[in-house]
Amino acid sequence: MNTEKYNGWTNYETWNVALWIDNDYGASSYWAEVAQGIFENSEATETFTREENAAFALADQIKESFEQDAEDKELVLKKAGYDVSWTNDAINAYLGEVNWYEIAQNQLSTLAEETI
Repeated sequence: MNTEKYNGWTNYETWNVALWIDNDYGASSYWAEVAQGIFENSEATETFTREENAAFALADQIKESFEQDAEDKELVLKKAGYDVSWTNDAINAYLGEVNWYEIAQNQLSTLAEETI
């Protein structure tokens, strides 16, 4: 198990996805809005705080969005006649390394900073 961080993030893949979200105005605005809505609808449970439950829910949505985007791109390439077997495997391996919870926590912490 690799315990080295990459630019303060769990690994390169997590840093890279977070960078794409943060450096694209449309994406950062969208995910900030989603984070706000999820946080407002989250509650604490006996096991997890409100913030942790919000991070779990947001992490799932971000992950699903990126996986769907990868799947959509694969379909476009297949329709164009390209064999995307190995690239699809590589993309899925890459996405499998992303710490989605860490990205969600970052989005929620940014939200908290902006509302203070």
